[in-house]
Formats: sequence, structure tokens, C-alpha cells
Amino acid sequence: FYLSLGRTLLYTVCTLPFRVIIPLLVAVLLCSKRVAAKSLTRTMVYIPVLMSALVVGITINWMFSQEYGLVNFIIRSLGGTALEWSLNPRLATFVIAFASVWASIGFNMILYIGGINSISNDLYEAATIDGASGVQAFFRITVPMLAPTTFMVVLLSTVNLLKEYALVQGITQGGPGTATMTLVYYIYNVAFVNTPKYGYASAISMVLFVLVLIVTIIQFRGSKGEN
Repeated sequence: FYLSLGRTLLYTVCTLPFRVIIPLLVAVLLCSKRVAAKSLTRTMVYIPVLMSALVVGITINWMFSQEYGLVNFIIRSLGGTALEWSLNPRLATFVIAFASVWASIGFNMILYIGGINSISNDLYEAATIDGASGVQAFFRITVPMLAPTTFMVVLLSTVNLLKEYALVQGITQGGPGTATMTLVYYIYNVAFVNTPKYGYASAISMVLFVLVLIVTIIQFRGSKGEN
């Protein structure tokens, strides 16, 4: 239980920044006037959101397969040595994190695009007149104005990462060994695999509920403090 809890917290902390920063950058890029075929590009980015976790798992397993995977094929083509993605605990965890970020980019991107479209163009025009560069406008206008959207993205992403199960089931089944066994996957194993222990699984579920509740309260208070 403690190993699964610590593994889940570490996985959440390490994966969360990528689930926030990458969709933000993609949204900014796809809202730029210099980018063509915006609708088509947004649709392509959003497609993984429409996939079930099983399809995502199959796709990721194909990409990171040791023998026939696309990633190892590219590595071999560049003269490198194929990596054992499913046998190395750190690499297996990276694959799950990669799948989680990839599958969530489209949804978070839509949230950020809505936030960006609500920002008045007058602010950017005034910044341009004052001599601000694009990077300065991004950090001084876009990022602060998107604070409510970022709060929502962080909150939803944190909860989803804490209860990660489907991707673990579809990609690694908790392996190698128990190296990628998250808390929810551990609850599933305790309740339904081998000798069922429903009471113990229910107790762990309550711990997870309290953990999610604490994280949510902290984030809400932090958001109110910023406002």
C-alpha cells in the first residue's frame, strides 16, 4: 500500500507539469494568426481524447514495443540500441506518463483555447505599442489572464493522475513486477485478484478519497489566495 501510494504521488508530481504546459503551448500556437489550417490541426490534436483507454494502450504498446515498435525502429535507424521499455521500471513509468499526457492534450487544449479567445485583443495591441515582444506578452498577459483556466486544468489533471488505472491496465498491467502499480490498480488487485479483500480495498479507497479531497481543498484555497 505505501509503495503504491508513494509511486502514485511521485507519478502525479512528475507528470502534472507536462499535462499543463504542453496543452498551453499548443493552444497558443493554434490561436496564432500565423498558423494555417487551424481547424484541421485542432481536430487532429483532439482525436486521442475520443479514444478509449484500451485503444490508447494498444497504440502506445505498438509505438514502444521492444521488437517491432516505432520508437525503437527510429532509434535503430539512428544507430542506437533498442530500449527495453517494458522491462525497465523507469522506462515503463515514462511510457504510461507519455500516454497520459498524449491522451489529455486535446481536452486541456480546448480549455486553454476558450480562455485565450476570451482575452481582449486590446491588451495585446497596447503591449505591442509599448514595445513588448511576443514572449513578454505571453508571460505578462496570456499566462496571468489564463490563471482560472490553468487552475481548472491543474485540478482535473491532478485528480485524474491520482486515480490512474486504465492506462496502467492497458499498457503494463502494473509491471515489470509491481513497478508501475498505482494506488487504484492496487485497489483493483486487492479487491478482485487472487483472494478478494473487499474491506481492505474499501479502506484504501477511503484513503484515496481523502487524498483527492485534501488536494482539491488546497488548490481551491490557493486559487482564492491568488485572486
